[in-house]
Amino acid sequence: MIPKKIHFVWSGKDFPYPFALAVKSAVFRHPDWRVFLHVWEEPLGNPHWNSILPLVEVIRRDPESVLSETPKVGEKLVALHRAVSATYPAGR
Repeated sequence: MIPKKIHFVWSGKDFPYPFALAVKSAVFRHPDWRVFLHVWEEPLGNPHWNSILPLVEVIRRDPESVLSETPKVGEKLVALHRAVSATYPAGR
């Protein structure tokens, strides 16, 4: 059985409209599922961020801790995350 959960991970300083739209689309498509948003720093004051807060459960976590827990490929995901420049948070 597939768990009725959707996980998003965000590590940018801003929270653009396309990402908010992705979250809203997931909630619209699966209204009875739990939606989790893993973030390191919350982009407070951002209108797109504020618009999804009633729809998700926010979990403050370091992105690498989330990636490392992925079965079988966690170490590779962490290595890829580290390979992208820290000055390019959207790419991470």
